[in-house]
Amino acid sequence: MYKIDVKNQVDAMERVLRAHDDPCRCQATVSVLRRWQFDDMLDDASREKAKMLVLEFESTVPATADTTTWSVAASSVALSEKPR
Repeated sequence: MYKIDVKNQVDAMERVLRAHDDPCRCQATVSVLRRWQFDDMLDDASREKAKMLVLEFESTVPATADTTTWSVAASSVALSEKPR
């Protein structure tokens, strides 16, 4: 089965988390990464990086609005570089 390389997206998510400018955006990003660490469609390196970021940032991101209903496709919102 073909694996998807989402390295660029995961790198963008890491920048969002390290900037820590918007707690809601960070929480949404961690929510997406939580799912991505177990997504069999992604390549091993992308899943491992997602896991590492979840472990690093999950406890530092404040709990805000419920983002558990986000789909993987909705991750583009978390990656958006434009202010909303």
